[in-house]
Amino acid sequence: MEFTHVPPGPLSDKAQQYMVRMRDGVRLATDVYLPEGDGPFPVVLTRLPYDKNGEIIRVDVFAEALLERGYALVAQDTRGKFRSEG
Repeated sequence: MEFTHVPPGPLSDKAQQYMVRMRDGVRLATDVYLPEGDGPFPVVLTRLPYDKNGEIIRVDVFAEALLERGYALVAQDTRGKFRSEG
């Protein structure tokens, strides 16, 4: 059986990406979507083992719905997946 590597999808232009360092030094790719205006904002946090910027999981579409309602979204790739270190 042969496996095909699928690279991460493109980062949304509506998000800011950060590499958040864990206690052991591994950095997790974290996309932050903020609504217009000054905060503070209520935040929805999600961690995914699937590509948050891929064709199947569309976090940017989910973020748009939350941003319209005044929520911020923080979406993070789990350890060792896509843009996160492992």
